[in-house]
Amino acid sequence: MNRRNVLVGLGTIVAGGGAALGTGAFSSVEADRTVNVSVEGDSSAFLQLDPSPSGYANNTDGTLQIDLDANGPSSGNGLNANATTTIGPLFTAGNESDGGIDLHITADGSASNITVNEGTAIENTVTDGTNDLGTIEFIFMDSGDKAIVSNDGSNSVNIAQTNTEDITLKINVPDINPSNIDSSTFLDTITIVANDDGT
Repeated sequence: MNRRNVLVGLGTIVAGGGAALGTGAFSSVEADRTVNVSVEGDSSAFLQLDPSPSGYANNTDGTLQIDLDANGPSSGNGLNANATTTIGPLFTAGNESDGGIDLHITADGSASNITVNEGTAIENTVTDGTNDLGTIEFIFMDSGDKAIVSNDGSNSVNIAQTNTEDITLKINVPDINPSNIDSSTFLDTITIVANDDGT
């Protein structure tokens, strides 16, 4: 065999081996790695939610809970009809992350009786089970009385690293007969959202 045939033969083997083994590029890799995660209650997490200022909020199993019914700190059983009630501060939000945050409050707008109005209020239309009775407005505000109700974070309060912000709640209740309200139509969950502000 001459040298030229040997070189052609070796070239064919190398090319064939490269095609069989690939070019070194890949389309996916899956590898298990160790992750250390710690989940804390609201009072000791990166976003701390302290219910102590008002008494109308508490930590239940490590989660902030707002009580505006007979479970609250007063001897009353709920909010006044045809009135505006302000609880300030309702709770304090603290930033223990490694940068600033923008905080806003929203609710599940997919429920037919809940509407999040950007920069104004969470509106809760209550019914008697069949007919609309009226709309209760929940207005969450920062310490400067700016509404921080938002779907997308465009109406928020900035909290610098290691700082806190008092959050106030103002509730407008229309002139409705409380005994007619179907309690299942009351707002039952809000979402407190903290986004990194990039600092």
